[in-house]
Amino acid sequence: MKFNHELLNKCKEGNKEAINRALSAAGAIYRINGIFNAVIHKVTADDTVSIIKSLKTDDIEVSGYSVGQIALAALDVLNIEHYSGDDKKVHALIASKFAFLIS
Repeated sequence: MKFNHELLNKCKEGNKEAINRALSAAGAIYRINGIFNAVIHKVTADDTVSIIKSLKTDDIEVSGYSVGQIALAALDVLNIEHYSGDDKKVHALIASKFAFLIS
């Protein structure tokens, strides 16, 4: 698969359609990027939230975090769905409010 820089650049700009495409992409790096940009740009449209919710059980890991863990934390940070589980990584992401993404 060829890496789609154009899609990721549009996500970075906050383009909701690009974010939704990334969230639905086959590659985990795209899905994670979509989640990160949904949080950064506070995208809470119903279609975007629905896709993020569908990723809660995605167990593909990148850099020690699963897509599902990132999705669970994002839903909490976006005030859509409170996380009440005991996963320490999810709690750490929630506590950070994804501030590490903002440069």
